[in-house]
Amino acid sequence: MSASPEFPEPHPNLVESWEAFLERCDPDEFPPLQWVLNAHLITENGIEQILSLLLPKSDELSRFSYSQKVNVLAAFKLIDPSRIAGLRSFNSLRNNFAHKLDFEPTMADVEKVGAHFPKIWKKVNDKAVTECPMGRLFPIIGLICGDLCRIRLEILECQEGEQDSARQSTTQV
Repeated sequence: MSASPEFPEPHPNLVESWEAFLERCDPDEFPPLQWVLNAHLITENGIEQILSLLLPKSDELSRFSYSQKVNVLAAFKLIDPSRIAGLRSFNSLRNNFAHKLDFEPTMADVEKVGAHFPKIWKKVNDKAVTECPMGRLFPIIGLICGDLCRIRLEILECQEGEQDSARQSTTQV
């Protein structure tokens, strides 16, 4: 009998991930550059947590770019294609900050991300609580973070179920 693989402890858990998002991505607290970088890091962390559960050599992920990680995540077909497209658009927005020294995001820039989430984007724009582009992007990134946390927890539950089944099988032999 071979030993069951060791799975990393979920870190941070769902509540901590959400709290990190709220603390680091309040559009009223941070200038656009810092907001985008914080949100980008949080979404990347969520993607890495999922991939580390699915890939046997997840330590190799550190060499992958954000875009490559999104592509690997997409290949597993665990997340809606519109969310993948939203992650790619968000990465493009982040790249604008990285490659254009004086970049200031406009509503048109934010719309490119929001367009992948038509229902929530319509609600955000109908309510128009803020003219701040990052304020309008906040619920979209929150939705993505929630999806990533949900997927990670579903994988963990599935893996725990498989481990329980394997234990039961070995005790019955």
